[in-house]
Amino acid sequence: MSNKIAFKVNGQYTQAKDWVANDETNKNGLGTALTDPNYNGVNMYGGATSVDINPFLEAALAGNPDLAPIVEPLLTHSNYVSRTGYAEYGYLDNRARLFKVNGEFRYKISPDIEAIASATFGTGNIVYTNDTRYQLKGFKVGQYRLEVRSDKWFVRAYTTQENSGKTLVAGPTAQYINESWKTSYDGNVGGWYPEYTAGLLNALATGTSLTDAHLQGRTLADQGRAELGSAIFNRLKDSISNTPISEGGTLFLDRSKLYNAEAQYNFSDHIKFMQVIAGVNWRLYSLNSKNTLFPDKDKPIHVNEYSAYLQMAKRVMDERLNIATSFRYDKNTLFAQPRLTSRASLVYDMQRQNYLRFSYQNAYSFPSNIQALQNTLNGYNSFSSGGSSLLLIDNYQFDRYPPYTLESVQKFQSTNDPKVLQQFKFDDIKPQSVNAFELGYAAMFGKRVMVDVLGYFSTWKNFIGYANVANTPGTDDVNAFKDHATYVQYNVAFNGGETVNTYGYAASVSVDLGKNFMTKANYYSDYLKNKNNSQINNFNTPNYHFNFEFGNSGFGKKQVWSFSTSLRYKPGYYYVVSGGLRRGRCLAQL
Repeated sequence: MSNKIAFKVNGQYTQAKDWVANDETNKNGLGTALTDPNYNGVNMYGGATSVDINPFLEAALAGNPDLAPIVEPLLTHSNYVSRTGYAEYGYLDNRARLFKVNGEFRYKISPDIEAIASATFGTGNIVYTNDTRYQLKGFKVGQYRLEVRSDKWFVRAYTTQENSGKTLVAGPTAQYINESWKTSYDGNVGGWYPEYTAGLLNALATGTSLTDAHLQGRTLADQGRAELGSAIFNRLKDSISNTPISEGGTLFLDRSKLYNAEAQYNFSDHIKFMQVIAGVNWRLYSLNSKNTLFPDKDKPIHVNEYSAYLQMAKRVMDERLNIATSFRYDKNTLFAQPRLTSRASLVYDMQRQNYLRFSYQNAYSFPSNIQALQNTLNGYNSFSSGGSSLLLIDNYQFDRYPPYTLESVQKFQSTNDPKVLQQFKFDDIKPQSVNAFELGYAAMFGKRVMVDVLGYFSTWKNFIGYANVANTPGTDDVNAFKDHATYVQYNVAFNGGETVNTYGYAASVSVDLGKNFMTKANYYSDYLKNKNNSQINNFNTPNYHFNFEFGNSGFGKKQVWSFSTSLRYKPGYYYVVSGGLRRGRCLAQL
């Protein structure tokens, strides 16, 4: 607009049909929906409801002793049966719609000082995968910023505000739909499982094979089922997904906000013999989910973070060696003690365009709000959980009803032997720390070839990982683990007691081929060694990557044409989706 005022406005709308997840792999074993009565497909929602039908078999035997030849052989082992699930197609809306608009206004207060105001707002509908499948409808995110800056300093404040809209959680919503059209067990003689048991025994009495008898039992119990896309199905889905989690539905009510203010100053005009930069930062998280994502039953949870940092750098040895160090102080109001982080680096100019670099860092990392306070429903009586005592004791009552590893609970379910249960030792989550070293070398050869190599090694203490555990709120009877209606499972964050090492190395070569042709190849690797065998790391990273690029930045008569091509390869690797949705080996990708 003028030499002092400028502004810009951008808008973007995207509409597409997203992928429909159709992985029918059985999470409970090797069988299929036709061969395993306890089948629970990865993307067949509702099948996570699983019950041992032995009590119903025993009730049938007590009512009719003539069933002994049929029932008694079945009672020699557990007989878990899952409810019938719903496929994703027709259940979740895969039509993605995203709208984003942003604007920025700039004003030159003086030749060296500028004021900036900006705003970004987005809304839309989309399906995404985290610890389960989520359908977001009408979610909204806004970020708004004010800043005054010069070439030596800045003062900045911004806020991010969220509205989860109408979020549908695929797994538990489907399970509640099943319970709504026909309860699993009404506490007397009725319900889906008693009907299933009756159909199973009737089929076995006529000489039907066990596999086919289970299918007949399911057919009988599924009579009157709310079929996918039917009026009753849609009515139940809408009712459940529009009822907040805290009131027995599956709706998130996230209205959380973040406020941040920071300032930085470069002292180069005042301190001539070295470079000095200092800054401060304040951040407030206002966690407001009305007890649907965080344990904020009565009012929002406010988490304050305060930090200050100092960076210093000095060139010595005829400016061939650059020495830099920094210190950072952090305080988080969820934790009693503040933490101090330090870092030092050396960059040495060995000879013209040959550089050797080394760095060391001692750092602390506070658990994120998700790692500390998350209480996210990801399935029927199943939560992705933080590790704060605000959850573990105040909400989950781990001090009264102790948690056991989910693996041992599943062993108990199959063996009925309480001795296999292994108690999970829990504690209030705390910051993790790391000592990290990096050594690297970079050089230019013949003005056309650039080489860069590096290696790093880190040692972690109190490493934050995850464990799958379960407890029985309200009872100490371990038999409650036989029915998912009477026990709750958690994917909970915790600090490992053993040392964790991460290390890796990388190398890259770039070659200028002349006439604007350029080629580049790089290789890098990452490894994690965790001695905490009980931790789920969610590392989800292949051991190495290889990339190759070839292109031209300008050719032709006026050099207006360009092209670029790349080849990327990474080997197969183990991948874990938190919350137990899926785990397995990803195939190599080229």
